[in-house]
Amino acid sequence: MRIAFAAVAALIFGAGFAQAQTQPQDISSVSGFLTEYDTGSPIERKIFEFSVASTEQGLLHANAYLVSKNEPRMYCQPAKLTLTPQQLIEMLRKGAKTDARLANLPVAFVILQVLIDTFPCS
Repeated sequence: MRIAFAAVAALIFGAGFAQAQTQPQDISSVSGFLTEYDTGSPIERKIFEFSVASTEQGLLHANAYLVSKNEPRMYCQPAKLTLTPQQLIEMLRKGAKTDARLANLPVAFVILQVLIDTFPCS
């Protein structure tokens, strides 16, 4: 009888515990990324910041490659301007608010899109 009571109690309390926990967001989309960033611990936020900074660095290198091949750049960020990870995240946030379709797209794609929109090549 005690085993049955313990099993039922475990099921009841276990189910309540499982429901109380929040499910992680899909951080590949901008909306999931921003939700997890906003609710993350300081260490988790640093990881998200590193991720956007790394993505931007990759895009800067891609732009340099295009220039080396005499191809047009994707965007024309001023050479002496260095964006902080926090600025990039705010650019993501603003981009998703301006165009709701961006919220469900991959983070890297939206970083490129907001850089194109912010620093167009004339």
